[in-house]
Amino acid sequence: LTYCLKTINSSRIATIMNDRKHKLSGNLIIPDNVEYNGVKYHVYDAEYEVFDNCPELISLTTALTKFPGMGNCDNLTSLELREGVTFLESSIDCNKLESIELPKSVISVSQCSGSSTIKTIRFKNPNTFDYQLSFGYPEEWLNALTDIYFASPFAPKLDLRSIGVFHVNSHVTIHD
Repeated sequence: LTYCLKTINSSRIATIMNDRKHKLSGNLIIPDNVEYNGVKYHVYDAEYEVFDNCPELISLTTALTKFPGMGNCDNLTSLELREGVTFLESSIDCNKLESIELPKSVISVSQCSGSSTIKTIRFKNPNTFDYQLSFGYPEEWLNALTDIYFASPFAPKLDLRSIGVFHVNSHVTIHD
């Protein structure tokens, strides 16, 4: 991975750069921090499309504060978004991925669409649905979806339209 290192208001952060020559592959774990010349930088975010078009990527584990989303990773079967991910900024569209789990640290989801293979979406933060969620554009992206889990005691009474879930099949069950 290639990083852009910067200091903003005394915070040292690293951004994963989009290296168009080398595609990500295998089982990738993004570190929480990187060190350069004895200085530690928090791995905060990634450039647009860093995780796109990586057919050899099998699994990805990350705690990037701002996760840019991913697509066309045809062999990705595992995506672990760890505590620390706060913003999910784009879609997750990978043909073999069946489940997405959003940790408690996620407070904003600007778009949470997925491929036609995603069966389960889990929200660990009971307040996540207060933010704008946009599922399924186009609607066939979520044809396999059967379950949405919320960390909230009133989730089963939730109107899907109230959280932006407009294009979900009637066989979807809401759980708490």
